[in-house]
This record gives sequence, structure tokens and C-alpha cells, in this order.
Amino acid sequence: MRRRMSLRDLFPMAWLSALALNAGLLLLALSAAHVYAAATRPDVYGYDATPSALSATRRAVEDLARALPPPDADRLTYWNRLVAAELDSGDFSAARGALVASRSMLPARDAARLEAKLPAEPDDAAIAAAAISFLEPDVRVRFDGASLAPAQGSVMIVGAAADLEQRARALVSGQTDTLDVSLLALTLAMGEDADSDFAKGASTLLAARRAGALSPQLAAHYQALAARALPEAALRAAAADAARADGGDGAQGALVEAIRRAVDPRGYAALRTDVAALADILGAASPTGAVRLLALARSTDDVARLRLVAVSSGELGVMVAKRGPQGALIRTAAGTWRLTAKDWLALAGVALAVVICLTATVTGVGQAIRTATAARRRENLGVDGEDLDAVYQIGPEGPRS
Repeated sequence: MRRRMSLRDLFPMAWLSALALNAGLLLLALSAAHVYAAATRPDVYGYDATPSALSATRRAVEDLARALPPPDADRLTYWNRLVAAELDSGDFSAARGALVASRSMLPARDAARLEAKLPAEPDDAAIAAAAISFLEPDVRVRFDGASLAPAQGSVMIVGAAADLEQRARALVSGQTDTLDVSLLALTLAMGEDADSDFAKGASTLLAARRAGALSPQLAAHYQALAARALPEAALRAAAADAARADGGDGAQGALVEAIRRAVDPRGYAALRTDVAALADILGAASPTGAVRLLALARSTDDVARLRLVAVSSGELGVMVAKRGPQGALIRTAAGTWRLTAKDWLALAGVALAVVICLTATVTGVGQAIRTATAARRRENLGVDGEDLDAVYQIGPEGPRS
């Protein structure tokens, strides 16, 4: 007896396609949920000083320097006048940055001659030293003279306990604010020496603020962090006690000790992380250059970008910040994705789910087309029902030719 064949027997792949499609959709939903959670993490994208990020940022800063001369300008003359202008303004750091930019700013022929003088991987000092020979005689004499002058002054503002006592009295009398006193108080109370990253960062921050270069947004951010590390009420109480005291080493020591007891360790750790990052900007640029770079920042994200710019480009970045388009320097920072192994696995899951869904969809559409074709043949041959034996001549021994 012959078996009646149904469309399910002829097209079992349709059911497998439906199963695969549902499995793919489930995998896509789970993987996409993890990817979304990863993408919304605050630290998923950052500006770490990785070799690739440093290289990409440096190239972008050099591109900005290359675009500084107007299209119709004589590039060698423009470059010499730029160095002279920086020397006239007393900004030797920016003048040295212009020398570092020589590979990008000089005409092609002079740039090739400069490259021939340089080692395979020159540092900024080697580039500046080789570029001096391309300066006009009078500019070169002035540059050599400026290079022999004393270095630009330090921005170190945080000091000794006597300074803290003086500022505490100023706080009580309303002549200063809590951020100024808090940074000095925390430096002394937590045992930070003058060479620590926190002390350098705090001095850079205060120098930028006193120069009017610190944006209100950043000032509010650091003020809030300082208040978490050292509550304002405790600071003012300690300052008031110091103002009533007669002064001297004993009073200064009591002031430092009172502040040390009031410090919140977690709040201080958060403040220290943010402030210490400014030390990298100071270390890569001059004191005035660090303040100039910090003046461009409107958020902590901008600070992270400028830190990467400073580490990658140093005084070249300072010169571009001074002479380049407004806000362009910040955009040169090349960020990197901070993805964990689970994040990569979730991304792979999304890709796999998409492949499964597409394959299942294409297979299902193909089966639908074949089903419609079989139905059309059945209709044309006048066959009723699902029994296709008469059409395909299926017997116990199988289909006949």
C-alpha cells in the first residue's frame, strides 16, 4: 500500500528554518541587551595613552599644524614669522612648539632636507634642534638667546603649613574660597610632597583658576569632589579655630591634624584620581602651556582628551592650541574602546544571530516559493488534496522517472 505524502514530508526544512529563526532571534535579543549595557557604561570609551592612540593623536595634531599657513603664503616665511611672534610674546614654549611643527609646516623641499637630518624615530628635542638651521639669521639669534634664559616659572602653589594657616584665615574673612584652601589642606594632611602627582595637578588647577582659564563647569566639578573629600563644614570649623589661635608651629600642626581627621578616604581617592591626571599635562608641557591647554576644557572628558594630546604632542600641542582653530585641538584625541571578554563575546553573539536569522529567512522564503510552485503544478494538473502520488508517481520503490 502506498503512503500518502504531505507537504510536511516534502518540505521538512521549513520547520527547521522556523526553529533556527526563533533561536537566532533569542540569541540576538540576549546579546544585544549585553551590548547595549556595555555601550552605556561611562568608561566603555576612553582616552588612554596607548601606543596606537598616541600615534593617531600626534598625526592629527601635526595635520592641524600643517594647515596653519594660508594657502597662498610662503610656508618658510610664515613659519619663521610664527617663531618670531612667539618669541615677541615671551612664550618660548610655543616658539619651541613651532620648531617641532617644522616637519609639517615647512615647504616640501625644506621638509625633505629636515627629514634627512633626523634619526629614524626622532623625539621632539631632535626635531627642534634640526629645525633651527631653517630659521632666518635674526630669528635664530633671538631663539638661541631665549633658550639660554631662565626657565619659565613654576606653577607650584601648594606649599607649607604656614601657607595653609594664612589661607585658612583668608577663608574665614571671605578673601578666598574653599577649593583653594581644600587642595592645599589635603596636600598637607594626606602627606603629599611637592613632587607628587596630586600636588602638581592641584597647582596646575589653581594656576588655571587664578588666571581665569578654568571653565565654570570644571571649577564646579572639582569643587564638588573637594567637598566630598573634605566636608566644607569641617574645613571652615578648622579654619575658624586656626584664625582664633595665636599662630606658630603648634597651631599649624593642630590645623593639619584637624583636617586629616575630617578627610573622607573614598572622597579623597576620587579627587586624587582626577587632580593627579593634570600632572601629566604639566609634565608634557610648560607650566604656562599646561594652563593654556586646561583653558580649552569644559568637562572631565575634555581634560582626558587634552591629557592625551599633551602626552603625544607636548609643546607642539601648546602651539596649535594657541594658533589653531578654536576647539580643533580637543578633537584630535584618538579614543579607544574598553571592551571586556564578555563584551567581545556579546558582539560575536550579535553577529552569529544575524547570520542565523538571515540564513533561516532566506531558507524559509525558498521553501515558500517551492511550496507555491508545487501548489500551482497541482492546480494545473487538476489534483485535489495533499496526495501528490499521482503527480510525482511515488510508489513503494520511490519516485519514478
